[in-house]
Amino acid sequence: MTAKMAFALRLLIFLFVINGQLSGVRSFSFDFWKKKVAINNCPPGWTQFNCNCFIYQAGARTFDDAESVCNSLGGNLASIRSELENTFVQGIIEEANSDVWIGYNDQDTEGTFVWTDGTTPDFENFDGGAASGVGNCVTLSESDGDWQDVTCTNTEAYVCIRPVDPNH
Repeated sequence: MTAKMAFALRLLIFLFVINGQLSGVRSFSFDFWKKKVAINNCPPGWTQFNCNCFIYQAGARTFDDAESVCNSLGGNLASIRSELENTFVQGIIEEANSDVWIGYNDQDTEGTFVWTDGTTPDFENFDGGAASGVGNCVTLSESDGDWQDVTCTNTEAYVCIRPVDPNH
């Protein structure tokens, strides 16, 4: 038997072993290759959705205080860009049993809503289709995902957003 044939035979036996084709030979399980691996490029406690990390903060704060905490964590109050993202945020606050601050507000100009992170507003989900004019800061309802504009000095739990960190 030549060296090439011996090498080929050993390689073939090795492949049979790892695939579990030889009876009585314990093969290694490579099932982890088949599993979908959730990649989370977010700090501990944060949850990744698309290119952003989100975290629910249960401690009730005013809108401005909540934004300050989010800033200290490297982000802002959550900006929501789609119905799917709104549903995602609603899902991470399901244990809140209350409304939570998101970063939408019209504190600078009444009726002109902006996100605290500067994201262009291209999605809204106000209860009834439009802001009520009651307040200048926006909460998201845990029960139905609808938004309400309320007084900014109310104290609410909140959700922060920050970009993913690919080096995390």
